[in-house]
Amino acid sequence: MIQYCNKLLIAIKLINNRSNVKKNTLVTIISLLIVSTNHAQIINAGFENWTNGKPEGWEINSSSMVNRTNNSYSGSFAVKLSGENKIGSVSTAQLINGTSENFGTPVSQRHSSFNGWFKYIHTYYEKLELSVLMKKNGYIIGEGTIDSLPEATDYKQFTCFITYYSNEIPDTLVIVLKFTDYNISGVPTGAAAYFDDLSLEGLVDVKEIINNQSPPVYILKQNYPNPFNPTTKISWQSPVGSWQTLKVYDVLGNEVATLVDEYKPAGSYVVEFDGSKLSSGVYFYKIQVGEYVSVKKMILLR
Repeated sequence: MIQYCNKLLIAIKLINNRSNVKKNTLVTIISLLIVSTNHAQIINAGFENWTNGKPEGWEINSSSMVNRTNNSYSGSFAVKLSGENKIGSVSTAQLINGTSENFGTPVSQRHSSFNGWFKYIHTYYEKLELSVLMKKNGYIIGEGTIDSLPEATDYKQFTCFITYYSNEIPDTLVIVLKFTDYNISGVPTGAAAYFDDLSLEGLVDVKEIINNQSPPVYILKQNYPNPFNPTTKISWQSPVGSWQTLKVYDVLGNEVATLVDEYKPAGSYVVEFDGSKLSSGVYFYKIQVGEYVSVKKMILLR
């Protein structure tokens, strides 16, 4: 049934692209299909509805960097994220579903992935990322992240898989869409990102999980804040206890700091990195837990 409805949704999108059928004519049909297949409804998932320069159901950090556009995948509108083009300033455009008083919206299923369509005009200095959090009573019980979406001159579908850390059913969904422009010259480059037709797909079976069980997967998260000056936090989790090392390197591969070099039991950890003695630039941090190795990039801006 779910596969059939997925195909029907695709067919509806094709019809919408190839004819003058308006988006509001299809909303009822799509909504019924979503309900019948237990797909969660993301409020204003197609960014069709806007009030006072802001997409309904979403909070934005800047009306100059987050805008309505008719360059959409389907329907009349999509959301566009771009930089401010200010000299000497890194700019970030961000959307979060919900309200500033209460980020996130209700959800009642353990969905397996967060999906949608994006378009990304990339030059040299930008980063496009997204994340989804599943919460229960304010605590994160599942999450998914794509920390660097690729360039896409035409609309392309993304899939962000969600990993759950408990057998609970979430009650809140938090979605973060983020575009960072590191161009500090002040000269516009035309870089921008577009999102449209977001959705949650699939269901994850509830399996028995023993209380206090270790995290099920290795995860090295993107440092926050990034860019930073002069401190930032790095977090990771390991499903096994072992000797763990976390080191920072410059662009030439020289080790500039060792943050962790010890045995740690399975669990989740956070450390703070202080770059006050380093010059501005790009740095890399690498975690090694047994045979697992992961590297991420961060930027120190003074």
